[in-house]
Amino acid sequence: MDQIQLLKAPPIYRQIVAKFEEQIYSGTLKSGDRIAPTLELAKDFGVGRNAVQQALSILAERGLIERRSKRGTFVCEQINSRTIGVIFGHNIVTEQYSQFNRLLYGEIVRQAQLNGWRTALYFPVTADNHAQQLSQLGRDIAAGKLRAIINLDGSTAMNDYLSKSSCVSIEFDGSTDDEDIPETSLLYRGASYLLDMGYRNIGVINMSADDKSPGYTKKAYNSKNIDYSATIYNGKESTEQQGIELTEAILSEQSPRPDALLVLNDTVCKGVIFALMNYGLKIPQEMALLAQTNKGHELLCPVPLTRLELDPEAIVKANMKQLFAKISGEKLSPCLASPQLIIGRSCGEK
Repeated sequence: MDQIQLLKAPPIYRQIVAKFEEQIYSGTLKSGDRIAPTLELAKDFGVGRNAVQQALSILAERGLIERRSKRGTFVCEQINSRTIGVIFGHNIVTEQYSQFNRLLYGEIVRQAQLNGWRTALYFPVTADNHAQQLSQLGRDIAAGKLRAIINLDGSTAMNDYLSKSSCVSIEFDGSTDDEDIPETSLLYRGASYLLDMGYRNIGVINMSADDKSPGYTKKAYNSKNIDYSATIYNGKESTEQQGIELTEAILSEQSPRPDALLVLNDTVCKGVIFALMNYGLKIPQEMALLAQTNKGHELLCPVPLTRLELDPEAIVKANMKQLFAKISGEKLSPCLASPQLIIGRSCGEK
C-alpha cells in the first residue's frame, strides 16, 4: 500500500477511501478478495488506526466491502461499481406528459456513458406498482448491482428508503434556485423581466406549489422599489388541461385581470396559450406571456414566445457533478444550471 499524504484536505480517512475505491474500480482488488487487518493497513498507510477504521466503515456503508464475523473483511462478492440506478415515480415510457423526463433520462444515459458508467432504470409500471419497484430496487442494492442512485421520484417514502440505504444517492434537482442568490431563480428572473417591460399586475402559474414562489417574486418587486401586486396560482398537474383550467379561472374570477402571465411549465403553457386564444385575447397587446421552457421543446404561439429556456444537458451535468463528488467523498457545493433568456415578442418587445 502507498503511504497516505498528510494533507489538510481531504481528510486522511477520505484519502484511504479513495485509494480503496480506485483499486476496486480498476480491478486491482477483485470481488471476494480479503482486506488486510486494520493494524496492518494503518502501518502500510502510515496513519492511525482510527483513520483506517473510519475509512473501512464508509466503504462498508457504500457496499464495497463486507465484514464477516471471525473471518475478516472482504471486497463484496457481487459489485458492479459503475452502474447508476435512475428512479422515477411514474411510468416515463408510456405516460403522455413524461416527454421532459424521457429527455432527462436519455441525457443521464449519455453523460454516464461518457464517464464510463452504465445506468439502470426503475419506475412503477402502474400507479399502484410502487411496492414492486421498491422490492426490485432493494434486491439490486443488496446484490451490489448498483454503485449509486439518482432519485427523480421525489416522494417522501422514496427519500426515506434511500436515506437508510448503503448506496450513494442524490435527489435530482431540476431547479435553478439558490436561496442565497435570488437571481438564479426562474421566478425572480421572470418577474424582473416583466417588471422591466412595464408590467405590474403579474400572474405567476407555478407547478411546484412551494413557499419560495411569493418570496422570490417579492424580491423582484422589492429590488425595483415597486409595490408588490403579483398573484401566485399553484397547479397540481403538468398538463395542457391544467393550463386551460387555470387560465380560465384567472380570466373569469380575478379582478383586475393580470396584465402579464409568467408560466413556469412548458406543457402547461400550451394550455395557457390555447385558453388566451379561445378568449380572443391578443398576445401581448391584451396579455403579455413569459414562459419557462425546455430546450428542444418548442411551443406554438401567435407571436414568437419570450422564454426562460432550461437545457436538459446542463441540468444533468450539474446533477452528475454532484453525484460523482459524493461518490468520491468530496465536499458538495451548489452546482446550478442557469436558464437562458430567449427574447421574442410575447412581452411587447419591438
